[in-house]
Amino acid sequence: MAQKGILSVRSLSAVLAGYWSLIFIGTHTPKPPIIHVQHADKIVHFAAFAILASLITGVFYRQRLGIRDLAIGLFCLVYAGVDELTQIPVGRTADVYDWLADSFGILCGIVFCRFILGRTFMRSEWRLVRQPRPQEAQRA
Repeated sequence: MAQKGILSVRSLSAVLAGYWSLIFIGTHTPKPPIIHVQHADKIVHFAAFAILASLITGVFYRQRLGIRDLAIGLFCLVYAGVDELTQIPVGRTADVYDWLADSFGILCGIVFCRFILGRTFMRSEWRLVRQPRPQEAQRA
């Protein structure tokens, strides 16, 4: 019986790659002159990394909470730090408060994704459709 899928892992991976490319380009171009709203950039940092962490969690999702979720969180935290530091050469500033906003977004993104996917898996036949590996396809 074929599984119903909300989204294939391959499609979700493509969305992740596109989104990640966009936020990388966005954070590594000189800051355009805009009207300054105090702390608005923290909201952008939070949202950008919440979405990124949600997409990564979706790609590597397993029903059981485990070391994979911790690894995703740590990877995202390190990436957020590197992202902040690599903005300096293009005339942007590295701000510890931006990293903290990124970190909170990462935590919320992982929790949100696990909650949504967990509820979806419990209530329906929907599944993330994973492509079988060649060895698994031959056995079936």
